[in-house]
Amino acid sequence: TVKEYLDTEDINELRPTRGNKLNSTPYFSTVLCMYSYNQDVEAIKACLKLGANPAIVDSLGLNAVEYILMGFDADEKLKRKLVKRCLKISPDLTVCDDLHSQFEESRA
Repeated sequence: TVKEYLDTEDINELRPTRGNKLNSTPYFSTVLCMYSYNQDVEAIKACLKLGANPAIVDSLGLNAVEYILMGFDADEKLKRKLVKRCLKISPDLTVCDDLHSQFEESRA
């Protein structure tokens, strides 16, 4: 459930969130990255309210905003809104080159 992951003391801690099966490479991410990857809007909002840092990268080198930009294809307005919320917390946040144009559009 969402609640079990939303511990304010370690909201920004990297933890194993998928790939924990035998013979698989462990994957570590923040709770915010996990929910951004899963496109869980309410959980993303809850994480941001609790002070989650969207600039922290996961084991793959991606941050929450990059997962938001890669998902939510059907709802550009929602994507922009979430990116703007993340930028309020981390205004110097950067994204990979492949997502840069989408990022700049969302910032506007």
